[in-house]
Amino acid sequence: MSSLENVGLRAIEYATALNTLKKSKYALLERMALYDKGFNGGRRVTRDNPLYENLEAFCFYEFRDKYKARSEANNAKRRLMRAVLKHESGVA
Repeated sequence: MSSLENVGLRAIEYATALNTLKKSKYALLERMALYDKGFNGGRRVTRDNPLYENLEAFCFYEFRDKYKARSEANNAKRRLMRAVLKHESGVA
């Protein structure tokens, strides 16, 4: 694989990671508004719901996933920049 192809693959990887991060921004609101069979027995989360205290744990996991997506985007960006620098310097 040429270094230019490598740069292209890294650019695609970075764009994918950024797209994942953008989608995760709305995930918390969407999942709180919709019925989720995997959380709270498929019932809407409200203050009257006996499992409302699980909302705190739910938010923790949702934000943890958002942090992971941001971290993956940053890692992909670093790999992209390294590939570009190698290509420009003719090392790869």
